[in-house]
Amino acid sequence: MRKSTKKDFINKHLDLIFSTVKHTDQVEREGVAIAMGFCAASHLDSVLGKLDSVAKNDMAQKSGGIFKFMKDKSEVDVERIKATLMLCYGYVALFSPVSLIVSRMEATILRSITPHFVNVKTHQSNELRKAVIHCMDLMGKAFHPERVKNLNFVFSRRHEFLVCLKSYMKAESLTSLTTETRALAMNACATLVKLDPKVSEAEEFDLIKTATECVYPLPRDGGGVAKKGKEEMEVEVLLESSVEALHDLLKELLKKELTTDGLDSIFKVNAYNIIVLHMWIFCLKWIQVKYRVIHLPIRSCQYYFNESSYLK
Repeated sequence: MRKSTKKDFINKHLDLIFSTVKHTDQVEREGVAIAMGFCAASHLDSVLGKLDSVAKNDMAQKSGGIFKFMKDKSEVDVERIKATLMLCYGYVALFSPVSLIVSRMEATILRSITPHFVNVKTHQSNELRKAVIHCMDLMGKAFHPERVKNLNFVFSRRHEFLVCLKSYMKAESLTSLTTETRALAMNACATLVKLDPKVSEAEEFDLIKTATECVYPLPRDGGGVAKKGKEEMEVEVLLESSVEALHDLLKELLKKELTTDGLDSIFKVNAYNIIVLHMWIFCLKWIQVKYRVIHLPIRSCQYYFNESSYLK
């Protein structure tokens, strides 16, 4: 499809893709999204037109309309179709020619996806939350400074994206660990802070504070009921991925200002958390919290000393 120059052929096969996808299957959703991205590399406007059409049909379904593009209506609900669309927009942004996607971003893509950035606590399924986060992560990669360095482009909605991601992190439970949402959100934040210009000092402080507060208090056993075998391993993986995502976020923030001032900005927040979390340790005996509070700042220091040009 990317190599074809026939619009009728492109439109027909875009319809075919959406008429056969099973929105309940994560692999198929991801496959459709990647296909849309590849096609958008040569036919951006046709793909955006198709996605806009799907979105309008989605809204029609909510008011009693009929999805004409679904293979099996009984297997599909609105949330899962929205999740497919979010992934599609993310891959379209990533694979499209950067000069074109910049001009279409504000007028078309953001208008379609920003309504999903609200009510993150109660009105979104876990599948849709993950798709929204993945979409923001892909868009951050699409506008990496190396890709837009000749376009003098500033992604004006980055702050809005970060606010949404922080809301996802704040909505996660601190007493149990059952999803990868917090890790995915921190990874997306790490992608977005790479963009120029550097986030403000106040925004950086709030971002680090939110991220550390959603990781440091987590219980090592996943919280509540004792788990065995596979469940225990899954909790360990989720916990490890959350800690690593926090470390990667701190590392990316430090990269933007690889100076003693940049290192100090990270320790300002961790000093605050050390005071608060030591109170929790004293009251609740969460020994694992102490390890995270001390270990992650040490890793940030190690990265600084390894990378800082001042010390080479």
